[in-house]
Amino acid sequence: MLRRPAEERSWPEGNGLIAGTPYDIDAETAAAYLSRYRWQPPERDICFFTDLHADALAFHHSLFLAGLVPAPSPPVTLPLTLNAAAFEVDVLIGGDCFDKGPDVFALLDMVADLQRQGVRLRLLAGNHDLRTLLGFQYALSQQPLEAHLFCRMGAKVLPLLKSLIRKNPSGQTTDFPDPDILAQQILPGTEWEPAFRSAASPWFTAAQLEKEIAAVRRKVQTLRPHLAALGWRNVAMAIEQFRAYFLTPEGRYGWFFPSLNLVERQGSLLFLHAGVDDQMAAMIAQAGTQAVNSLFREQLQTSPFDLYHNAVGNLFRTKYRRSDLPFTADGSQLLHDKGIHALVHGHRKQRLGQRMMLRAGMLNLACDASVDKNTRSRDHLPGPGAAVLTVTKQGLIEAISTDTPWIRRLILT
Repeated sequence: MLRRPAEERSWPEGNGLIAGTPYDIDAETAAAYLSRYRWQPPERDICFFTDLHADALAFHHSLFLAGLVPAPSPPVTLPLTLNAAAFEVDVLIGGDCFDKGPDVFALLDMVADLQRQGVRLRLLAGNHDLRTLLGFQYALSQQPLEAHLFCRMGAKVLPLLKSLIRKNPSGQTTDFPDPDILAQQILPGTEWEPAFRSAASPWFTAAQLEKEIAAVRRKVQTLRPHLAALGWRNVAMAIEQFRAYFLTPEGRYGWFFPSLNLVERQGSLLFLHAGVDDQMAAMIAQAGTQAVNSLFREQLQTSPFDLYHNAVGNLFRTKYRRSDLPFTADGSQLLHDKGIHALVHGHRKQRLGQRMMLRAGMLNLACDASVDKNTRSRDHLPGPGAAVLTVTKQGLIEAISTDTPWIRRLILT
């Protein structure tokens, strides 16, 4: 039975080890960092959930850890029973509602239920959310910058396709072209490659172009037999069904993508999906988060390929690899000068709950705690997953996860 931990410990502890594994920065370094800055807490208590990856049960368990719902007793039905605390906090979901997990529709129905009941809930964009949007929006396009976006989702799209097909078991598919023609329209062929090299050259070096093309080739080879087994006309029907659900204002989930923001500032904390680079740090410092969110929505409508590969997209994509835009002490200082002293994010999965680290002189609280069922199975993590990071208006941060047997507490000073 899922239980909220009773024991509380300081975060981080001692030398930063968890279960003998180097995990967090050490306590002395954390204390020195905290004392260096003047911290401003949020105006309302925040409950931050992230990387739920199509797992409604993991979300419900996480809501329980946060104290927002009673102890779970399956099956979970809507409307949810909510504790009074659910109406006293801001719920912030840090991106990646899509992919990996068992049922994105059950998760989004739960999110919508919380909003209908009056919970103050906001959504940030994750790379899996936007990759799914672009993949379905431009599926069957023959334009060189668009023709590969559907297959670029890779095998992670298969659970969603199967769910869409199940939702329309008697769907009419005879109006679609011959399956062989559909296969050529859905997956890019070798004729796409030279056209892509030419069209994508402003965004990639020659080496990066070849790497991207090789990745698309691999995904085509992986997806082709799975899509053929589903039936090419069924796949085309699923694409249409997704568009009806998500890309029309009257669609059942037409609220989801328009509600996404990219960043949110609360006091001294910046919430986002992945991370920052120097260019975006400068924009946040000079123009503020509202300007960043406005630019994100504009580019999503007018130049989605550019968005995914430019500095704005770095906010939901970066893992601070060599191929990602750099974040240096200069960018960190720009944020510090504006009173931002910590980044709270997901994106890079962790195995022992939330993680605390320093990057370029900026505190990072990494909160992708591998909560979805399929990730946990693949990574051999025990039991159901759940996690929440809470930040109170008094400046207390609590990290709670099923993979850590105690609540970790950090007091901002």
